[in-house]
Amino acid sequence: MFQLIIDFIKNLLGTKPNGINGLPKEPYEESNIEIIYEPEIIIEKPIKEVKTKVMTEISKYVTLAEVMHSNTAIAKGIDNTPTDEQLELIREVAVNVFDPLREHTGGPIKINSAYRGPALNKEIGGSKTSQHCVGLDKTKNSYGAAIDIDDEYWKRDRNTFNNTEMGDWIRENLDTDQLIYEKPINGYPSWIHVSYRPDGKNRNEVLIYLGKGKGYIPYYGNEHLIKNPDLDQ
Repeated sequence: MFQLIIDFIKNLLGTKPNGINGLPKEPYEESNIEIIYEPEIIIEKPIKEVKTKVMTEISKYVTLAEVMHSNTAIAKGIDNTPTDEQLELIREVAVNVFDPLREHTGGPIKINSAYRGPALNKEIGGSKTSQHCVGLDKTKNSYGAAIDIDDEYWKRDRNTFNNTEMGDWIRENLDTDQLIYEKPINGYPSWIHVSYRPDGKNRNEVLIYLGKGKGYIPYYGNEHLIKNPDLDQ
């Protein structure tokens, strides 16, 4: 009799032991509905409609996630999303510089920095005229977009091109606005900065950035300052 009373109460309440927030423990049948458990409610939404914007490809080898990524922005909660107009200029540098380099090297290339929104640029103390901020005014040198790359995958033996070799190939083969061998250590660039403007007015300026307080110098005439680690072994 006691067991019958317990069973009656269970059926009346419609509960099952060990459920999540009182929900039935049994698994749902497979369907195109994703069940998300929240306190007191169930939210249902078709799985096919769930999209991750940041994984959108803006070129063959560059994703929006790479363009927007910034450790500082993540740490500070800064929205680093470019506008549609800015994204078009970022796509130009990706298609005309990054993708050809990626095809030539035959291996992955790390993108250190691409887009920097106003809040992020201010936080890191970046130049207001940096092409990383993606300028839209064609009358200014800040027009266009920029990408910083490094040879992280060369260090992992997943690409045979180091920073010097990537910079040299870009300089010798591609049209760019600025190409900068950044902060060489013992002659080896720490990374490569490259920018592009799609209006046919690329300066093809090549520089070496020696570091804070030392500034920029022309590459031509100072080529001897840049070393190739693969040739020095």
